[in-house]
Amino acid sequence: MKKINILTSILVATALLTACEDDRDSNPTIQEPTTFVLNTPANATSNVYDLNQSKNIELTCTQPDYGYPAVVTYTVQADLTDKWTDETETADASYLTLASISTSAKVDANTQELNKAIVKLAGWTSENDYDGEPMSVFVRLYAHIGDKGYPIHSNSIELKVIPYYMDISDAVPATYYLLGDFIGEVPWGNPTMAAGTAYFPMSLVKGYAYDANTGKGEFTYTGYIPADKGFKVVAVPGTWDDQWGNADSEGFTNLVNDKNSQNIKVNAAGWYTLHLNTIENKLTMKATTFETQPTEYDAVTLTYGSESVDMTKVTMEHSHVWYADITIAASCKAKFTSGDKTWGGEVFPFGSFVDGATISCKPGDYTVLFNELDECYYFKAK
Repeated sequence: MKKINILTSILVATALLTACEDDRDSNPTIQEPTTFVLNTPANATSNVYDLNQSKNIELTCTQPDYGYPAVVTYTVQADLTDKWTDETETADASYLTLASISTSAKVDANTQELNKAIVKLAGWTSENDYDGEPMSVFVRLYAHIGDKGYPIHSNSIELKVIPYYMDISDAVPATYYLLGDFIGEVPWGNPTMAAGTAYFPMSLVKGYAYDANTGKGEFTYTGYIPADKGFKVVAVPGTWDDQWGNADSEGFTNLVNDKNSQNIKVNAAGWYTLHLNTIENKLTMKATTFETQPTEYDAVTLTYGSESVDMTKVTMEHSHVWYADITIAASCKAKFTSGDKTWGGEVFPFGSFVDGATISCKPGDYTVLFNELDECYYFKAK
């Protein structure tokens, strides 16, 4: 019997070793591609694309060679000069990236997005800026796997197009504000105070496309909420007709958009995440855990052009929200810093953080709101 047991153990160990070797064999080795080809459409040399009369321009490419059949994400980029210069501290990039993405080697370039990029790159401010003649636009593909891993650009191709003037100023996301017992220097404070002293906005959801006409969409906030401290979410600080609270009694089990609602309140202090969809008119809230506690910064500086200001942290336990009132005299680049940490973005006057980017700001008086945990910023015009 002992011999049989020993033989069985050997067979089991051999099977396990073989299985481990099979697992190793099935795990691909990722290689970094050096090039991939965007094909020129068959009729590109003789055809002129009327961007106002079509929905998409079909583009095809050879998939970058990652050493295995990877799921690749593609986005289309457009440049009027074919120079493809990146953004610097003093100048914008010569190209723009279209919003739509594809995981197929057949990529549809959305003509409305392409037209919007052309209008912005050309700097058109009215219909008089465009003479109606066909013009060239150069496009290329940006590809990566996973969370922007192993990024690579294709070659560029030239397309002849007839664009059209369009108003490219989108509606500012119509977010809601948090205010209550534990928020700010003056809880439930006077709404005429600057944002930050008594209330602050929910954050944008990174990568979400907000309605260009209404500003409606999805918003979020993750923060530490103390026990038995009530708060609400409102559209306009100081008015209570459009507000979110809990139905019937204080809590967060039945959140409703109702001016007669009760305060939102938790029994157990901790980290929570709120998610608001203003299109579906739905607010949810749930407890959140972290593998490691978020870094709490002692100071954050906002630099805009040659000016800088030390931001003020919103008064809360474990606060990650900052604010400052500034006047921007001329168009400039802006970024947020704390020690060696830097945050920037690609959109003004609101946006989510983009590594390595700086924010192109316009002149005006602003209250700047900055949430380094949710990775969001607002330049709110006064």
